[in-house]
Amino acid sequence: MDNLFYDRLNDLISDAESGIPRSGHFLDPAKQYEAERMFNSFGRSCKMLLWGGYENAERRMLFLLPDYFDEFDDDSSITGEFVSSNIECVLISGSGYVELDHRSFLGALCSLGIDRSHLGDIIVCDSKCAYLFCDSSIADFLTSAQNPLTSIGRDKVKVKKCALPSELDTSPNYQSVHDTVASARLDCVVASLCNLSRDKADEAVKSGLVSLNYSVVCDRTKEVSDGDIISMRGKGKFKIVSLGNKTKKDRFRLDALKLK
Repeated sequence: MDNLFYDRLNDLISDAESGIPRSGHFLDPAKQYEAERMFNSFGRSCKMLLWGGYENAERRMLFLLPDYFDEFDDDSSITGEFVSSNIECVLISGSGYVELDHRSFLGALCSLGIDRSHLGDIIVCDSKCAYLFCDSSIADFLTSAQNPLTSIGRDKVKVKKCALPSELDTSPNYQSVHDTVASARLDCVVASLCNLSRDKADEAVKSGLVSLNYSVVCDRTKEVSDGDIISMRGKGKFKIVSLGNKTKKDRFRLDALKLK
């Protein structure tokens, strides 16, 4: 992570500790992990909240809140009001005659000069419309009289503010992985998760293809713990649910989730 990210986070924390609620940008999972790690490494007299506009959001906005703020439990709380004033949902609808995917919607938004950090998740439905979570200022811009987004590729589109439909299934799609491994070493766990031989897993780690908690780790002997996130280029991302209970043959029981 660059120093600018840490400096910005420190500024937001300082303001929150002084009693001023602050919101930052939307963060990807790697920066969310770093923000939480940095925040938790010091005793802070404020609260951190990561929220993307709906449960299970991948990209989430960073909020630093004074201690007097309520917990984020419902929209009637002071925290809920502050958060909802910073994040809005926008519906971008196409004609239905042209197939639109995530890249289509994101490319059209970025072509307007909108930085990715102001955009949260884009939930594509039926290849003809998408629900976009974004900064409130971006939502105002997209739905303004200027009408900046009128087409995506060859398709005409309409934009309006909305609420995410309650019937829309936004639950993450995970595949459970269960196995036993000889040890909790990174190469051993990667071999099991990615269905590789130990030699190929070892080579993948040493070649920089494997990340542990969003940082590339080339040490194959690194120990893996519950809650760790492991990614391998070309093989996917996994979350370790549990790793520790041993079998009668003295092997570790491995339970993990693979994001489909």
